[in-house]
Amino acid sequence: MKYVCCIFLFLRARDIWFIGTLIWEIFNGNGATSATSYRQLGSIPRPLSAAYGDLINPNPSLRSSFDKLLESPFIQNNSLVECLLFLEEIQLKDPGEKQTFFTSLPDKVDQFPSHINERKVLPLLFNAYEFGSSGSAVLPTLFKLGKRLSDSDYKKRIVPIITKLFASTDRMTRFRLLQQLDIYVEHLTPAVVNDDIFSHICSGFTDQEPAIREATVK
Repeated sequence: MKYVCCIFLFLRARDIWFIGTLIWEIFNGNGATSATSYRQLGSIPRPLSAAYGDLINPNPSLRSSFDKLLESPFIQNNSLVECLLFLEEIQLKDPGEKQTFFTSLPDKVDQFPSHINERKVLPLLFNAYEFGSSGSAVLPTLFKLGKRLSDSDYKKRIVPIITKLFASTDRMTRFRLLQQLDIYVEHLTPAVVNDDIFSHICSGFTDQEPAIREATVK
């Protein structure tokens, strides 16, 4: 019986260690070269650092439990988890909830690991635009994350959304696009400008809304 208990404790300590290494690789990528690499926090958020340290304690008997990890402030009050869940359930949200969420999102993404923004948040934003009726509300965050993309990726993933939004009849959408033209204009090819955007920009010169006419002139 004593032998069985020892085996159980060993397996438990090993599993806790693996959870710790998984957390490290989520935030830092698959770049660990040895066990000592996991002692460097890297991009692991500060609110998670204490709980993470308990998971990889060199002394197996002193390693934390999974339940204690779940009690960590980082898990209990995690803006990244909340953000991803909201985007995944975007079709279930009402317009007021979407407006509040997308207004605060540009500031929040600065706190997220860059590879999570690129591989998880950005695709979910595309989905929110395509299927979540989010429209131009996604633009501020989309433009912020787009700065980290290569020119080819930007043209492939973001420019098609810009051209679709320029064709929108919603004045606020076109106004936002005109206001932020300097952010994305370098990624627009002459063909895209002439075929998909120019006519919509020209319509702004005669728009009934003074703010749109002014933004078009600028």
